[in-house]
Amino acid sequence: MPQDMASAVWQNCSPAPSQFDMPDIEDTTPPPVLYKFMSINGERWTWFQNLIRLGQIYLSSPLDFNDPFDCLPRLDIPSNQDKRVNKRLFRAGARQGHSRKVRREQVGIVRSQSSSVWRENYQNSAHRRIREVGVYCVSANNSHPLMWSHYAEKHTGLSIGFKTGVGIFRIAHKIEYSDIRPHYNHLSTNSKEFYDVYHKKAKFWEYEDEYRILSLNTGIDPKSLMRGIEDDADLMRFIGRPAGHGPATLSPSVIASITFGCNMPPNERTRIVDFVRAQGLNVDFFEAVLDEHKFALSIRPFHIEQGRVRNRRRQ
Repeated sequence: MPQDMASAVWQNCSPAPSQFDMPDIEDTTPPPVLYKFMSINGERWTWFQNLIRLGQIYLSSPLDFNDPFDCLPRLDIPSNQDKRVNKRLFRAGARQGHSRKVRREQVGIVRSQSSSVWRENYQNSAHRRIREVGVYCVSANNSHPLMWSHYAEKHTGLSIGFKTGVGIFRIAHKIEYSDIRPHYNHLSTNSKEFYDVYHKKAKFWEYEDEYRILSLNTGIDPKSLMRGIEDDADLMRFIGRPAGHGPATLSPSVIASITFGCNMPPNERTRIVDFVRAQGLNVDFFEAVLDEHKFALSIRPFHIEQGRVRNRRRQ
């Protein structure tokens, strides 16, 4: 029995996603609006256009995150002599159509592996599974200066406000911040343990007030997941798309607002307003301004008159 065949079976040794208890929509309670910060420089302008015109967003791979701890849990690695591991490997071989004789040989190869080889295979399989999930990150905080500095090109970009009453933002989960990294057993069917990989971050990111939407292969027929949400076309479309990172489409009507960064030039604001108006979208415009007394930003309405953009202080 070649080693590579046993390794291939090992890659599928994790629990089928359908063995998890999938979270219910009722378990999530996002605020009325969640915000996505973005630059509009270079190709990011095209991203913005696609969002406004087509409703296109992009779910990231955990590999793209700026925090090396993010989605990198502490792995609980069982022994390759553990009977539960052997049983799971045996079942994985069955899912691939291997005979009982072949599966016994596969288990024997895994049991004979050195501790270092076993750990490497386990880690590679666990990390690959974690990376397969697509993640869309948004925030409940539209006024934190660091969010504008880090994600909106030094306050020259903007934030998009999304309604959470309909569509995919109904299933946005709040991030839990902790000093302790989450742990993950690749062979466990504990759904909370799996989701904690994506829903827990270091406490030093707490100011982000982040929520996340996940796209993963549930192993469940999408039609089954769509029962009860037939009136929500966006959510049904999201569930029916190929799982993982990549583009997803939502209705532009879920866009509630656009907020301009305090350093965005007036001509850029005009360009954005004209483009949004040309698409027929009814969104509210706001701007971030420097507080006169504190190291803080204030968000105030941004008024448009007679086809020209101008600022006016709130009365």
